Amino acid sequence: MELSSLADIDNAAELFLRNINVAAEYSMLGQLPCSPPSPTQPLLKPEVLDLVRHKRALRRQYMLSRNPLDPRDFRGPAHELRKLLFDIKSKYFQHMLPNADPNKKNGLNLWKAMSCVKRQPLRRVPIMRPDNTWCRSNAEIASAFADELEGRFTPFALASPCQSAAVTQRFLDGFSTWAKRWNICVNESKSQHCMFALRNGNCLTVRLNNKVIPQENHARYLGTLHF
Repeated sequence: MELSSLADIDNAAELFLRNINVAAEYSMLGQLPCSPPSPTQPLLKPEVLDLVRHKRALRRQYMLSRNPLDPRDFRGPAHELRKLLFDIKSKYFQHMLPNADPNKKNGLNLWKAMSCVKRQPLRRVPIMRPDNTWCRSNAEIASAFADELEGRFTPFALASPCQSAAVTQRFLDGFSTWAKRWNICVNESKSQHCMFALRNGNCLTVRLNNKVIPQENHARYLGTLHF
């Protein structure tokens, strides 16, 4: 098999894995007890599987090229496959439901059939990574999701006591200017300030009208003033 493109490599890998599964099934014949087929999904014919692979190849081509003309070639096989699968599923359930029994453990079980009918199809949304490439496997999707969560939920850098004291001092300077403009007298000795800290320790000194404001150690707020 000649490998001249990424699509050829994907098709070759898919064929190789399918051959491995077939060989494993043949090697286990006669060793394991046979069980009746599951009623949840109908068996698909080879021509239907070929149409599925053709549709996936067209979608992969559009995802890689982003050519506006590619979706036009993709819609026809996609519509044909959707209609074919709907007919196969309808005929399958029309044959299965009259023979279903709620008391059967295997085979045509009524409860399994109804859960399959009511199950909503899973929609696989394509995920693009920050480098404008598409995630092709569940591992790549999980890695992109983890990177997104890490970037969104990274905590902000904690402010140091010096930074908190500087912010509080700038507020006090602005408040002092505003109070002088409106002729408001402030009793600095009755004012208190407090600063939250993870470790027990004294807060840095801040001033109002060039007078040191007493600090309140038992309160757990940041830069709050009480007059």
